[in-house]
Amino acid sequence: MKRARQDDSVARIGQALLDSRQQRRRGAKSAAGAVSGEARASSGDRSAVRNQDASQILRHGFVETPSTLLEPSLRAALLARAQAGGGHDISNAKELRIGGSLLQCVRDAVCSSPTVRQAAREVFSTPYVSIPYVSVLSTHPGQQPQLPHADDTCNRELIGLIHLRPGQAPTRCAPYDSSRTWPTGWTAKCTACDAAVPLTDKMYRERRHLRIGFRART
Repeated sequence: MKRARQDDSVARIGQALLDSRQQRRRGAKSAAGAVSGEARASSGDRSAVRNQDASQILRHGFVETPSTLLEPSLRAALLARAQAGGGHDISNAKELRIGGSLLQCVRDAVCSSPTVRQAAREVFSTPYVSIPYVSVLSTHPGQQPQLPHADDTCNRELIGLIHLRPGQAPTRCAPYDSSRTWPTGWTAKCTACDAAVPLTDKMYRERRHLRIGFRART
């Protein structure tokens, strides 16, 4: 969950770290939609896809974490903070940034999760996890659920979604094709020929262009 600026490719990756308990409660029917806790293997496959193996995050585009990722008391505290007011409107929801001791508690819990660390290793080639911010999203009455997504300025990010209320409908995600070469719009100079090499999402998030001796076919 490392944040970087001025790139938009992460919005296409659609990776998410999710709470599995709510998904088990609700059963799970897959549908194309936001970044989430269920995925469809392909646009023509109507069956739900589940993944609790962090080593497979690049295959499925998401991984579900154990339901114990955040303690019930911490979830309740986050919900109470959101209900106390504040925040600002975004699309069809209200967003409240969390700070202080609550933010630190969330950071400690998520960063110590073996599932999260393994997911970071698979995606970014490092187990280091940094959480720049935590927000609570509350959908306005009668509105469709907010579409979770990465900021356009973020490139090295995993989106984490955690349900705070019991019985929430499962989160779903759009199909993810890890074999596609997602463009980033960024280039790096080849040390062999000085050519500007277009960086794919995989090259960028693994920081291949920062290695000594970066070449066009690296």
